[in-house]
Amino acid sequence: MDDSVEYLAPRVAVGVCLLGLICIYVIYYRLFNVTRPRVVCKDADRLQGLRRHCPALFEHYWPTFWAPQGHVQSIVRLLMQQAPSVESLGGRRETIKMSDGGHVCLDWFESCEEDGGGNQGGPIVLILCGMTGSSKETYTRHWVDDCRRLGYRCVVFNYRGCGNSKLSTPKLFSLGDVDDLTEVADYLHFHNPSSTIVAVGVSMGSVQLIRYVAECRRKARPCRISAGLVFSVIWSLRESDKALHTNLFNKHVISRFLTRRYRNLIKENRQVFEDFQARNELCCDYEKALRVRTDSVCIDPKQRHLLVLYILHFC
Repeated sequence: MDDSVEYLAPRVAVGVCLLGLICIYVIYYRLFNVTRPRVVCKDADRLQGLRRHCPALFEHYWPTFWAPQGHVQSIVRLLMQQAPSVESLGGRRETIKMSDGGHVCLDWFESCEEDGGGNQGGPIVLILCGMTGSSKETYTRHWVDDCRRLGYRCVVFNYRGCGNSKLSTPKLFSLGDVDDLTEVADYLHFHNPSSTIVAVGVSMGSVQLIRYVAECRRKARPCRISAGLVFSVIWSLRESDKALHTNLFNKHVISRFLTRRYRNLIKENRQVFEDFQARNELCCDYEKALRVRTDSVCIDPKQRHLLVLYILHFC
């Protein structure tokens, strides 16, 4: 009897500890992760429309039980690269020239129609990726696959130098510069006048989308995008910058990861920067940008043919 008690006691203690940890995690999950989205809408009629057509916005959100937190989900996305390949989606690339001599690439994906011909006159979903993102990102491929199944044509806007494209001028991209997006939207509207254009932006793409709409209203120019949806939008750059400096994980993991990807873009297009530097047409030292780890470097968005370089901590 005594031997049995001595044998079972450690195992019972381990079981009780595990049960206690599970209970603590369940409480943490329910109190801090299961929340109801906050819906802000000035127009009461539009709010009622959202309640009728998007009831999920007013229900509790239950994140994945074993990965409820944003950082964990980001890591899981990197580890679980299960998404339709670009080849299986049947994309085609179109390169368009910007007014300043630079180039951007658009990756087109036709809708899944029974006749196989695509919905040429149907709506277009313009996808704006996060910083240094492209059509190769897993979240982009999932979006494209879902939209194609719903009958939409998709076009992924690859920022300058992204998605295996090369720079022709030493101008990259930034949160505040929407000149390229404006030209892309006008280009899509000109070549698809009968198609409705809707846009989806994530992270930096969401900032650009919001700024584009605001710029159209402020400058009283036509807005080519009929509707937009933004994810992980940065409402305050100052607060985002503060969060990425005060939080150790953000500073030493996320900020460095994003900055390293931006530095790689410069390295891949080093010859372009050197050519402009030889003609004294660079607004700052790009070599300094290659040494940056987390801090921002010179910014000159007004000089379009020169280096407009943002090494920022914002995704």
